[in-house]
Amino acid sequence: MQNLTKVALIGNGISKSLTPAMHLQEARAQGIPYQYDLIDTSAPQFENQSIHALMSYARDHGYNGLNITFPFKRAVLETLDHIDPIARDLNAVNTVSISDDGIHGLNTDYVGYLFALKRGYPGQTSDRVLLVGAGGAGCAVCLALIDYGIHDIVVYDRDSDAAQRVVAHISSIRQNARICIAETLDPPKMDVQGIVNATPMGMAKFPGAAVDLSCFQSVTWVSDIVYFPLETAFLAQARSCGLSTMNGSAMAVGQAIKSFEIFSKYPADPDRMFNSFGVIHKSQGT
Repeated sequence: MQNLTKVALIGNGISKSLTPAMHLQEARAQGIPYQYDLIDTSAPQFENQSIHALMSYARDHGYNGLNITFPFKRAVLETLDHIDPIARDLNAVNTVSISDDGIHGLNTDYVGYLFALKRGYPGQTSDRVLLVGAGGAGCAVCLALIDYGIHDIVVYDRDSDAAQRVVAHISSIRQNARICIAETLDPPKMDVQGIVNATPMGMAKFPGAAVDLSCFQSVTWVSDIVYFPLETAFLAQARSCGLSTMNGSAMAVGQAIKSFEIFSKYPADPDRMFNSFGVIHKSQGT
């Protein structure tokens, strides 16, 4: 009889996450004993606990793996014994494996977006791309774009210091790419063919679009990492302009596939996990 794989998601306000259901459906399809819990710091049991206390709880309660989300992706680094090179490059971890060898940290934001690009990149690798958002996800997306083969990237964030940090850091570890900062969203100066939204804009809590596409005459495609909802205001505007689009579903599924495989030690079925994502997403009315 197989041992139980015991997994949890650590974060704040995570009750609506689709990740547990995707993991559980894939495990059920493969006949793998699997448990997926929420360690939510907005719940009374874990309220105001530090990442050190949460990680101790996870080890003491026999968890094999953890998905890590806001606001702990960087803080968790202090608790790890081993860090994957990509996660170290990004200075952020969102997947943790716990074993007799210690606590290992990885970053599947990068893996997820690279998976999305390989599955349905709507542009050309020779395109110049505007990346909007220089947070943790934006940094991962920037690295994934470069490793996919897109070597001309403009980074914009309302926090220009954050954009500068991403440009300086990624330029230092991927010297084959040309990355620059945009102080303002000035379409004529940018001459970009693609735009990626790596901000929370478009989510229910952050309505609207990060970019007004009507000003960008050279753009042929856009991508949004938001998947709640799948059709963001940004993507809706892009479709109305006749542009090619890529929503956040493939990145979300790519992240889930990778973490499931790390935790269970079994390969996931990508098509089945995409189907699961669609069913779960629809059931939540998004």
